[in-house]
Amino acid sequence: MRPIISTVHTANDSTAMPNSTAKTLLGSATVILPSWAKSILAVSAKSCVANVTTATPYDGQIDVESNDLSVMPFQVFPAPIAGIINTTATTLATKPEIYKMNAACNGGEQISIYGTALNAPGATDALYLGANLLVSNIRPEVMGQLAKQRRAKVGTYTATGTTANADVAGTRYNFSGGSHIVELMGILNNVTVIADKGFAGHIKYTSNEFDGVSEVKMDLNPVSGGFGTTGNAMADGASRLVVDIPVLPGQGQVNIQDYAYFGAISSTAGKFCSGVIYE
Repeated sequence: MRPIISTVHTANDSTAMPNSTAKTLLGSATVILPSWAKSILAVSAKSCVANVTTATPYDGQIDVESNDLSVMPFQVFPAPIAGIINTTATTLATKPEIYKMNAACNGGEQISIYGTALNAPGATDALYLGANLLVSNIRPEVMGQLAKQRRAKVGTYTATGTTANADVAGTRYNFSGGSHIVELMGILNNVTVIADKGFAGHIKYTSNEFDGVSEVKMDLNPVSGGFGTTGNAMADGASRLVVDIPVLPGQGQVNIQDYAYFGAISSTAGKFCSGVIYE
């Protein structure tokens, strides 16, 4: 069989989020997989902004759901977009983030893809979120065996505070059904963009259900400060780290407590969120 790899797009490709943190069906419709599709290889998540408002950053979340396939949870981050200081600057959008899924399908299934603005856009600006499915007529293999399906879970969007060199606790979250974590992910952004203030730090994941380790750290992509009062900040995509963290056998649920730690921090604080991808 000749391999086919193609993308399935949501209607309108990208959808404007409401001026709230409401979960929104992208394209206002479900996506129907092609009849020849035998697997969803990956999900591509992207973001951009129209009518940018000064001093405002933009963060989002993508959720993939279905009543026809067991794909949930699959929650991932598009790249964060740092804001501008005033109207003479421009925002910088980065490339889509691609997350492996490896979900088997038979073709024709309906998939619902949702976007959520984690910090609500203003009355005039608009955060656009989009997600595409990368599908194939074959099922992926790793070393001669079918690749394991991946699921993804994110935590809570949390304020960083303004104190450097101290742990800032997120909200505990959990997942079930996985034997090991294969990737860590996270986002970091400012809350109000001001001159010459940036962030640099890491996220610490702790769990009593990790096998062999009690905590793991992942560097967060730094967020630069704007130059003077005429520049823009820069957030270079979602933070991601490939890992292999086994879960203790027999655990029905894995509980994760995350902490953010910053060596450099803005006086106007920021927001962070972590997540895990597991098999």
